[in-house]
Amino acid sequence: MYNKIFGGVTALSTQNYQLVNGFGNRFVGWGNEDDDMSARTIGAGLLRTRPPYHVGRYKMVRHIKSGRSEHGYTYFLQWRHWWKIDGLNNMSITKAKVLSVTKHKLYTNITIEAGDLPDPPSLDIPTEGWLWFFWFYLF
Repeated sequence: MYNKIFGGVTALSTQNYQLVNGFGNRFVGWGNEDDDMSARTIGAGLLRTRPPYHVGRYKMVRHIKSGRSEHGYTYFLQWRHWWKIDGLNNMSITKAKVLSVTKHKLYTNITIEAGDLPDPPSLDIPTEGWLWFFWFYLF
């Protein structure tokens, strides 16, 4: 049912993470950042795979979700406009401050202070239509 969902536990090589320009910097709080990353992988032509259920699965740890991103849904529907210009290649304008870097065997945890909130999305930027939206989530 959720073939294009790209949340929870994911892995990308450094090369592919750079290819999709990382995560968008316009998402603040919870909501649609994983959908945007999924759309970026589609846009970059990457193949997403999942191990069989008996090999790879996880259960989410119960947690309180932070506030939903105010404009996340709009940014997600504008992903074709943003994915090549908002991400790794514009980190210098986000005013993010690195608080800590902790290297582990399988990953590196980088904790940042995000800085100022991004400007609200422009309504002049084209968005995906309803047919694309249903294709994205249902097929």
